[in-house]
Amino acid sequence: MCVFKWLINKLKRSDEKIDIAELEKKAEEIKRKCDNPHNKEYHEQLNEFLQTKLSGRDNFINWLTGLATGALFFTFNKLSNDLAYVEILVLGSKLLVLTVFSALVFKIFLEIRYVSMKLGVEILKNLWEGHNIRNQIEEIATTGNKKVDEKIKTKFLCNFRDSLRFYDEDYLEGLKRPIGVKTRLLTLFYWLTIGLFVSGIAFISTFFLFITKY
Repeated sequence: MCVFKWLINKLKRSDEKIDIAELEKKAEEIKRKCDNPHNKEYHEQLNEFLQTKLSGRDNFINWLTGLATGALFFTFNKLSNDLAYVEILVLGSKLLVLTVFSALVFKIFLEIRYVSMKLGVEILKNLWEGHNIRNQIEEIATTGNKKVDEKIKTKFLCNFRDSLRFYDEDYLEGLKRPIGVKTRLLTLFYWLTIGLFVSGIAFISTFFLFITKY
């Protein structure tokens, strides 16, 4: 933050594209939010919880898909036109096929598990670039042998502005909106896959346990 203050004194309003006063105000607001000592621990635990939950559901869907595929092969081997109430067996088979398709859609929406990782990479990239820029500015500020050119000033302020966005509630809300939609769809197809599998197995089990006795 000291580099930012030093650069503000040097720059003030020479850059018309960036509202420096707004950056200063936002930096102070974010500083108060970041003073919470539990921020890092909370976000780390939240990320670990979400990743564990998604991994557990992914493994369960994998297992369920394997069972559905095995049940389909078993059913097709037993399928015959001369069976009584064969429609029940066909209906159960169709439900298992839908189970597999539902599991595939679940897998597509499972990409949200990488969203937090992607955001983490973007934050680290921003910090990495900001560190290099600050080193340049601090070297100039310490030696005082040459003037900080406008390109470095603008680059630093843009980097600083981008870093503030990751703490801005409106910006984060915009990032969360599509994630929320995908999360709801992911949950929907998770339970839909389970429902289709249980229904399909119920029809097939009913057929082989009760109808084929007669």
